Amino acid sequence: MDTAGCVVSITLKVNFDGGKAVVKQQDMPEIENFVQILKQYPDVKVEIQGHTDNKGNAKQNQSLSEARAKAVKDAVIKY
Repeated sequence: MDTAGCVVSITLKVNFDGGKAVVKQQDMPEIENFVQILKQYPDVKVEIQGHTDNKGNAKQNQSLSEARAKAVKDAVIKY
């Protein structure tokens, strides 16, 4: 929530190569912008989600989605 109590929603656009969970250097400016927003609202709670396409089996896609979310989280923390 912002200082007025309104919910703030931000969509990070981080693209991954097929079957991979590695944040590419070209997506770091997007993460940098996100980190700057987080610094403005230090008490905010954040949910990071990772997604895949619908190819492959559901169990593998779930694992890949989780790995992608973790990769973005790690990049945010590292920044």
